[in-house]
Amino acid sequence: MSDVKTIRVALAGCGTVGGGVAEIVINRGEALAHRTGLRFEIVKALVSDASKNRDVPFDSSLFTDDPNELAAVDADMVVEVMGGTDRAREVVLAALQRSVPVVTANKALLAHHGVEVYEAARKGNTCIAFEASCVGGLPIIGALLRGLQANCNTSIMGIFNSTCNYILTEMLSGGASYADALKSAQQAGYAEADPTLDVGGGDTAHKLTILASLAFGLNLDGDNVAMEGIESIELTDLQTAQELGYACKLIGIGKRFDDGAVSLSVHPTLIPHGETLAGMNGTSGAVVVQSDVVGETFYAGAGAGSLPTASAVVADMIDVATGAAQKTFEQIRVYNDRTATPKHRDANERGYAYFVRASANDAASSVDKLKGCDVEWKHLAPNSQNDSAIAITAVMAESRFKNKLADIQETLSLAESPKFIRILPQETNR
Repeated sequence: MSDVKTIRVALAGCGTVGGGVAEIVINRGEALAHRTGLRFEIVKALVSDASKNRDVPFDSSLFTDDPNELAAVDADMVVEVMGGTDRAREVVLAALQRSVPVVTANKALLAHHGVEVYEAARKGNTCIAFEASCVGGLPIIGALLRGLQANCNTSIMGIFNSTCNYILTEMLSGGASYADALKSAQQAGYAEADPTLDVGGGDTAHKLTILASLAFGLNLDGDNVAMEGIESIELTDLQTAQELGYACKLIGIGKRFDDGAVSLSVHPTLIPHGETLAGMNGTSGAVVVQSDVVGETFYAGAGAGSLPTASAVVADMIDVATGAAQKTFEQIRVYNDRTATPKHRDANERGYAYFVRASANDAASSVDKLKGCDVEWKHLAPNSQNDSAIAITAVMAESRFKNKLADIQETLSLAESPKFIRILPQETNR
């Protein structure tokens, strides 16, 4: 096709996502060229070890482990899918300083160095696009930058990490312990050998920071997210919650209050079965945005994986090549370098209802004792199957709840604090 434009791509990173990008732009290149009028040519690929054999659809002579070689190549764009915040930051900033546009899937980089990156792009009179940085193939960033600009968004929440969603699903559906479900996720390729960033909530916090920054038009930083992972969740908690009408998910929640303050939190959360998020299982991802004009909008799809994430990368590559990304970056004023830093509301001020499980030798007696505590219970009953008292509290500030949790421990003479899981606040969901 004589009217097809060739775009030269310097690829930084050639692992799961980078291999997926290469598969799409090379093996599916003819169909892509027919639809878009663009043909992407990979002219150099930066990897950690250039001598390592990789299953990619381009010649190994294009590999380099020297960032300077990547910078020296004549490229129309740099696609960064290497991850991390050190080497990737150097590659991205070097490209932007040379006025070369960047497409990235790097959520940690943008969550902690967003202002620096965006400023470098503006000084270089170029742009950065990052749809793939959040929730795999979901086009949520495009929705925030374009589809919802007529709105004032008041909350954004969702299932942002597919590894955690897979583990929690595997535990409940297969009756597996957390350790066994994690092992299954690793064997299936959904969890890293060191899964800390995923299961500890850090990955979700990075994505929440980026999405909330765009949704609220505020300069938010990943260090201000109250964070709790899924490592302490036990199968009995999931099963008991299921019987009570809830599904447990690792949820990131961003909330903007009437006074302009913002709250960002990541934690396991019980969601009523009637809510859409409760039914998102396996490796699915989902985002719910609450806005003043359109109301609630919902986005769902494959939250991770080589091709779903690569699909979002290639969509950004097309936007950059056509000039659409540059226009959006120049015009839309919701990027961190153009927005104010808000007051962060202390996580202890947020209100939740709480699921509580207190282990006890005599569950019935423990329930009787708990009735005497200064706590408004919405549910309180013994569970003989796991020798515990099961309770759900009324909504209260987290600081007050933690004080009451200490009282419960003392009342029942427990060696350790009772287990608890927050329940989705209805004011956030509506």
